[in-house]
Amino acid sequence: MRPRLTKRRALKSHAPHDSHDESWLVSYADMMTLLFGFFVILYSFSTIDDKKYERMSDEIASAFKSTEKSDIDKVQTDDLGEDVRKIRALRMVVSMLNLGGTQEEAVAKIEKAYAKKEVSKSIEDLSQTLNDTGAGAGVSKSTQKAYVDIIISENALFQKGGYEVDASAIPYIKALAADITTSADVGEVIVSGHTDSVAPSAGSLYKNNFVLSSLRAGMVADVLIRFGVDPHKIKVAGMGDLEPLMPEHDGKGNAIPANMAKNRRVQVTIKRLATP
Repeated sequence: MRPRLTKRRALKSHAPHDSHDESWLVSYADMMTLLFGFFVILYSFSTIDDKKYERMSDEIASAFKSTEKSDIDKVQTDDLGEDVRKIRALRMVVSMLNLGGTQEEAVAKIEKAYAKKEVSKSIEDLSQTLNDTGAGAGVSKSTQKAYVDIIISENALFQKGGYEVDASAIPYIKALAADITTSADVGEVIVSGHTDSVAPSAGSLYKNNFVLSSLRAGMVADVLIRFGVDPHKIKVAGMGDLEPLMPEHDGKGNAIPANMAKNRRVQVTIKRLATP
C-alpha cells in the first residue's frame, strides 16, 4: 500500500481554512505584464532620430525619479506626434509598477518578487516530486503566505509504535530535503511529532507520548539533515497529543480509529524568510 501524505491547512494556533493566500501571484503577474509593455514601448523608440531620442530619454529618466507632471504631460500636439503618447504610456507603466523612488528600491522589489515566484514554484513542484518517488496520490498543495505545512502520516514513516524511519520513506524525505535546499526563500524548518491520545502501554519503551513524538520528529529531522538541509534552520518539537488534526471521539465518547490514525503524524513546517 502506498504511504499517505497530506498537507495541513494551518499552523498550530491558526484555524484551518480553505482559502489560499496567493495574492502575490496576481501582483507578480501584473508586474510582468507591465514590464513587457515597458520594453515594447522602449523597442518602438529604436527608429527615432537623435533629437527626439534626447527629449524622450529625459522624460524616461524623469519617470523613474518622480511622479510629478512634466512638460510632456502638458503637450497636446507637437513635432513628436505619436511619440508623445508612447512617453506618456511609459510614465504610466512606471507609475503602475510602484517600484519605489530610487533605482535601489526598484531593484530590491523586483528581486523579492522573483524570489517569491521561485520558492512557490519549488513548493508547488513538491507534490509531483513526491509522487515520482512513489509517495502516492495523497499529496495536496496548501501554500500559505508565510509557510507551507506538510504532514506525513505515521504509517508512511514508522512501524507501529516505533520511531526508526522506514527505508521505504527515505526517497520522499530526500525529495523534500532537495526542495528545501534549493528554495531561495526558505527560513526556518520546524519538524514536529504528534501522537493520538492513547498513552503508551505499561512496559513500553516510551514513558509518555511526548517522548515518542520527540523521537519520531528527531529521526525525520536527522534524515533531512543527512540530505543537505542546514541543521541551523531546523527545530524539532515533540507535541504528544496536544495538537490533534481531528476529533478522536464521537458525541457518545466512542473512539474514531480513522481520526486517531490521522493525528499520528510528523509535520514539517517550512517557513518563508520574512520580508520587510
